[in-house]
Amino acid sequence: MVTGACGCRNVTYTIDGDESAMKPGACHCLSCRRLSGSTHTTMLGIPQAQFKVTGTPKQWQRKGDSGGTVTVNFCAECGHHLFSEAENIPGLVLVVAGSIDDAKWLDARAPFMEVYAKDKVQWVPQLSEVVKKVV
Repeated sequence: MVTGACGCRNVTYTIDGDESAMKPGACHCLSCRRLSGSTHTTMLGIPQAQFKVTGTPKQWQRKGDSGGTVTVNFCAECGHHLFSEAENIPGLVLVVAGSIDDAKWLDARAPFMEVYAKDKVQWVPQLSEVVKKVV
């Protein structure tokens, strides 16, 4: 089982289940850059059935490029972005990698794809030779 939380720990979560179903990726879209305060956001796609939240995150919704709704979940107290859900990828929760408690767990889960690579800041190094570029 993997655990994670916001900075103040008012909202926590657990991920439990088949780890091979957890898909890490990096998103370079402007919205993710703004949410992370950095050049991209690294997330793990987790099947919703494997994800359980304790506490009540605040939500903000926006329209994605597909026209579908993207729901961003964050802590109302400390403001940390924890996870997102996109209407066009039902059943998947996009968990922000930086919110996972055990950084060592992430060592074996480097992003296998980059999305919005067309918007990538040029000085960000390539993540891997095997990373798939999308969009």
